[in-house]
Amino acid sequence: MARKPDPAAIYERKGGKLEPVSLSAHAVGVTSPRLALTPRRRGVANYYGACAERVTGGAGVGGGLQEAVDGGKGGDGGSLALVDMRRAVTVAQTALRVMPLLTYIPRSSYPTGPHEPIRMQLLVDAVCVYGHELDSVARTFGWFIMREEDRSGVTVAAKVIPKQQRQKVKAALDEALDAVIDAWTSEGVRVPAWVGSVEVG
Repeated sequence: MARKPDPAAIYERKGGKLEPVSLSAHAVGVTSPRLALTPRRRGVANYYGACAERVTGGAGVGGGLQEAVDGGKGGDGGSLALVDMRRAVTVAQTALRVMPLLTYIPRSSYPTGPHEPIRMQLLVDAVCVYGHELDSVARTFGWFIMREEDRSGVTVAAKVIPKQQRQKVKAALDEALDAVIDAWTSEGVRVPAWVGSVEVG
């Protein structure tokens, strides 16, 4: 199910100018401008995704993320940064696990998919760690209708994600990211300053 996310440079705004946070902090596909997120939510998504990838042994975030976390200092800086990352992931996942399942009862004259419930942690991991698009997540859980479409003169049955289902999944992602930052704040999790104001390029 995992795919290699599209790279995107991460920036923070300082004094009206955009400055790169890290040259290697492009490990998560949620940085794609196609996904409309506030700077705060985008920062949470990127930091959670990078931390989750790092603590599970993934490659790609490496020293650049360490620089963003602890200034790139030598010595025990890397170990301390990894402790912060593990705590960020643990606190986030604990908050996501207690959120209610995302459900939707379709009302359509077309045949529909099963619309299986979606766990919030799975939604956040799919988007922020593995770089999936929201439509891909919706389709995986059967949040679609079957409709005939004309493709190059050929009528085919297509799994279409209706606007209502797409909006429901997007609103759930927003709510989940807000829950993560709230949990980090209440539990005193240290996060880099750029998490509150990420822009992508």
